[in-house]
Amino acid sequence: MSTEDRSAKCGSCEETFDLDTDYMQWANIAEEWLCESCYESESQYASTVLLYGPDYTGDSDGPDRIYVTDKFSMSKYGDEPDMEVSRTYTRTDGWRGYHTTKIAGWAEVGLEGWTTGDWGDSTGARKRPFNEWVEGLKDEAPPVNVAVTADPTSNVFSTAITVYVQEADVEAFKEWLNGDMEVLHDALG
Repeated sequence: MSTEDRSAKCGSCEETFDLDTDYMQWANIAEEWLCESCYESESQYASTVLLYGPDYTGDSDGPDRIYVTDKFSMSKYGDEPDMEVSRTYTRTDGWRGYHTTKIAGWAEVGLEGWTTGDWGDSTGARKRPFNEWVEGLKDEAPPVNVAVTADPTSNVFSTAITVYVQEADVEAFKEWLNGDMEVLHDALG
C-alpha cells in the first residue's frame, strides 16, 4: 500500500482501489488487502469449524465456531481464531472437488466423509444419525473438546465432514461414544 495515495491492490483479483474513497469496500486480512467483492466471495464459501466441549460453551447464537477460507480465518465474532487452522482443495476431476480443513495439534478420530440435509429419502435417513449427533452436542457437552469441520464440496447438496479432538483426547473421546463410532462412521460414508 502506498502511503501517499492510499491505494491498495486486491490480493485476489488484483484490482487497485482507493482506501479513502472506497469506504468499507476493503478488508486487510492476513497482511493482504482484499476488495469487498473478493472478501464477500471468500466469506460466502467458507468452511466452518464447530467447537464443543469444556473449553467451548457457545452462546444463544449456537456453538463456538471458526470460519476458514483460502485467504483468512476468523472466529464467529470476526476475531483472530485461538487455534491454527488451514484449508486445502482437492480436485476430483475437471469440475468437481472438495475442501478439507486441518487443525494444528488436533487429531482426526476416524469420522470423516459427507452429509446432507434430511430430504425424507433414503440418503437423508442414512445421514440422520450423524446429523442428530452433531445437533445433540450443544446440549450433551462432550467431556473433551471436539471440533467438527464442515467443508464445501462441488455438490451443493453435500458437505464434507471431519471430526477432530485434541491429540491427547482420542481414546477418551472414543470411550465417551460408547460404541456409537461405527454408526456415525457408516452415516458419513
